Amino acid sequence: MPTRRKRRLSSPDNSGSSSSSDDSLSVSDVTCPVCLSLVVEPVTMPCSHEVCYACFSSTVLIANKECPMCRTRIASWARRAAREGTLINRKRWELIKRLFPGQVQRRLSGEESRAGTPQLSVGPRLLSAPGEIRQEWEEQRRRAEAEWKEEREREAQAGGALAQRLASEEERLLQEKRRQERRDQRLACLWGVFGDTPAVLAAAPLVGALLTPPEDDDNDSASSFLPPEERPPPPPRMLALPAPPTPPEGEEVEERGGHDLRSRTDPTLEGMQLTPVRGALVARLCSRSVQTALLQTREQEAQTSEPGDNRDGEEADEDVDESMRDAQLEEDLRLARRIQRALNRRSDEVAERVYELRSRTAH
Repeated sequence: MPTRRKRRLSSPDNSGSSSSSDDSLSVSDVTCPVCLSLVVEPVTMPCSHEVCYACFSSTVLIANKECPMCRTRIASWARRAAREGTLINRKRWELIKRLFPGQVQRRLSGEESRAGTPQLSVGPRLLSAPGEIRQEWEEQRRRAEAEWKEEREREAQAGGALAQRLASEEERLLQEKRRQERRDQRLACLWGVFGDTPAVLAAAPLVGALLTPPEDDDNDSASSFLPPEERPPPPPRMLALPAPPTPPEGEEVEERGGHDLRSRTDPTLEGMQLTPVRGALVARLCSRSVQTALLQTREQEAQTSEPGDNRDGEEADEDVDESMRDAQLEEDLRLARRIQRALNRRSDEVAERVYELRSRTAH
């Protein structure tokens, strides 16, 4: 491994340079940088810096053996120069004594102290013009206030947009929840009347009317559970239902939840427990849809049915037709009341049962 060669510091030329031979030296040229006094017995180091012998002995040799100006290591040079007796630059010292004899004499006699030695005076350094710092501070403050105001405006705009977006999203979720509740209620009515089997739902003659929402309801109803090609057309709007005929003897009148339910004694109704309707919305949707569908179905059957046997006389035909219509109407009303009672019984089970709407959609 090659060894690193150390750079050997050579002793300065004591023969004197062009500046030392020149007689135009000033006091600043012969001032010691350590004691700031006239150099007495100058020691010229290899780095060309010059100090007094007393300063060199008290600081350089004792402390760290470095040049106090450039921190050049001079330990080996100092030992060799001390051994050879060449520390003091004799020619430089003779030149100083010749150019400044009075100052050298006072320095050697101790009459001139270091405090009295003229030093280089440095005036106050001007850092800034008057008022410049205040102007800079005010400018920075205005810039910070403008940035703070802009940030507040951006936050206010972002907060307003976020609040509006949250409000619209909440309104949308609320409307969706209401539509879903209406779908569930209407479909629960159908399941309560016709059962849970989709085939039974599809085959029932009243499914089309029951799935069709009334005109005062929104577009989202139970009919959305059917495919678009299988959705029935909406039924014509009926302003009022015909009043039921006066019940003859033996008819029972029952008051349930504000509804006048009249029916003759029917063996199919024996043993049925009538329960009040749970919720006015379910009663309104189911009862109106069922009765509307029944009346519409009976009217269509009456229009498409074949005419009966001719009777003698127009009065007899009119009496028979009127009696048949009354009988059909009474039968329809009894069927509607029977469906309504069955729905009342099933309404208690709707809240307890969990329906999977996707799997129970009528195909």
